[in-house]
Amino acid sequence: MIRGQLSLDEYNDPFGSFVLPRYFEGRPVYEYLQLIALHIAAEKGAVTADDLREYCSPETNRKVLGAALGALKRKGALKPVQYVRSGVPSNHGRGIWVYALTEEGRELLEELKGWESSSGTGASPGRGSMEGER
Repeated sequence: MIRGQLSLDEYNDPFGSFVLPRYFEGRPVYEYLQLIALHIAAEKGAVTADDLREYCSPETNRKVLGAALGALKRKGALKPVQYVRSGVPSNHGRGIWVYALTEEGRELLEELKGWESSSGTGASPGRGSMEGER
C-alpha cells in the first residue's frame, strides 16, 4: 500500500468517516455546527441531526450535519446512546442517532468557550447565523 493511502479495513464507511469530514473541514458552517452540537448536548443532555438542522440556511448541504456529528464522535466528544426515527417530515422517518456529551466533549466545549471570548467573536449559538453557507 502506498503511504497515505486509505486501507478499507480501517474504515467501516470510507465516505462517511474520511471523505465528508475532509470535504467540509475548514468551512465555517462545519465548525459552527460542531460548536452548536456541543452546546445543545451540554444544555439538553443529547443532540441529533434534527436539532442541528434548524441552525442551517436552506441552501446548506445537509450532509454537513452528519459530517459534523461524526467528527465529534471520532474525537470522542460525543457518544451514540440511542437510534430513533427522524422527526423531520422530508426524512420520511429514517433512523438517526442521538448523541450524548462525553467528558472529552465537555473539555472541548470549555476550550472553545475560552477561545471564543479571547478571540472576540462572541459566537454564541443562534439561528440563521450562517445564512448563505454551503
